[in-house]
Amino acid sequence: HAPKLEKAEGAVDFARPATEVHNHIRGMDPWPGAFAQLGEDRIKLFASRVVEAKSDEMPGSVLELHEGRLRIACGDGGVVELAELQAPGKRRMEAAAFAAGRELEDARFTQSETN
Repeated sequence: HAPKLEKAEGAVDFARPATEVHNHIRGMDPWPGAFAQLGEDRIKLFASRVVEAKSDEMPGSVLELHEGRLRIACGDGGVVELAELQAPGKRRMEAAAFAAGRELEDARFTQSETN
C-alpha cells in the first residue's frame, strides 16, 4: 500500500528533467492534479508529452504555442508540451484556447505549493 497523496504533491517543478516533469503530470491525474503558478494564477496542467526540441531558456519559460500545444522549457534543456490547461474558475481547455488573449511572451511557470 502507498500513502495517500497530498494536494501539494501536485506542484510541478520545471527545473527537473523533461521526462520527470511529464511523468509527474501524468502521475498526478486525476488526483491530486498537477499544477504550477503562471503569474498570479495557479494553472492545472494536463496531457503532456516530451518533445525532441531543446531550449536554453530558464526552466518553466513558455517557449511557444506549437501546433496547438504550449511548449515549456525544463531543467535539462528538454521541452515538455502541454495540450490542455485549466485556469482558476474556468473549464479545462485546449492550449490554443488557453493562450488566446493571454500575454505569454516572457511568461514563466513557477512551482507552487499552495492549495
